[in-house]
Amino acid sequence: MATRSTSTPIPANDVPARERRAHERHNMLCPGKVFHIRSHRFLPARTINLSTYGALLEVQSDRPLIAGETLDVGVAVTDTPILRAEALINSKVIRSSLSGDGNQRVAVQFSRAMSLPVVAPAAAA
Repeated sequence: MATRSTSTPIPANDVPARERRAHERHNMLCPGKVFHIRSHRFLPARTINLSTYGALLEVQSDRPLIAGETLDVGVAVTDTPILRAEALINSKVIRSSLSGDGNQRVAVQFSRAMSLPVVAPAAAA
């Protein structure tokens, strides 16, 4: 069985996805919307997890979003009831999968950083 020296870098394709992420993911359920540029339609969405440069979304659409497509993504990370146009972030679809119930899970990469709310750690009981 071959072993790797600790001084030898591990190729990126050998590192689990979690370790390749440059930005920490946070499990956050936030309402949002996706503007599908190709069809010029808004689609309801919510986050499953979120980081400063990407998200895993559940999008209400049975038409598959395709890896490489460009979307504008808006996430309501505050209590503001309306997402303004300037809150939308241009994003690229990394992968998607249909769930069979009229929804799909879509991983997106943001073109710029998103400001995430600061959440205080839970107090010890």
